[in-house]
Amino acid sequence: MTGVRKDESWMKSKCHKYVMHPLLKVPTYAPIFEWNRNTVIKYIKFHNLYENPLYKLYGKAYDCWCSVYKSPADFALLALNNPSFFKKFVNLESKLRSGGSGLYYGRRKIYFWKIMENPHAYLERYKIKGLCPICRLLFRPRI
Repeated sequence: MTGVRKDESWMKSKCHKYVMHPLLKVPTYAPIFEWNRNTVIKYIKFHNLYENPLYKLYGKAYDCWCSVYKSPADFALLALNNPSFFKKFVNLESKLRSGGSGLYYGRRKIYFWKIMENPHAYLERYKIKGLCPICRLLFRPRI
């Protein structure tokens, strides 16, 4: 079961409520797929449930921090809200051979260390994508 909702992004809107996981070969179901954010909030409050704290920080719950699925703005938000975690990306990037960048976006190399210097500039210049690897799985035909 997943918590994927079609209104989370344009990509998730193309997903399906039921899919067969291509690697694990098990059915995958998104019970709240048709719900919007307000319906989720009402449900959480009505049942006195715990809300994911990432929503307060980022406006969404991130599935994966693989740079393939994130925009420079996503990483800028991370740099602002969780600098110690973001520094791990900067450190990893510094270990790349030949000074490579950790993020390739719009046919351009984007360096994490530059995002760290001025995250607000990256928030203004780029839009947040909000894509995740789970979305790719949900594009599969219905079971």
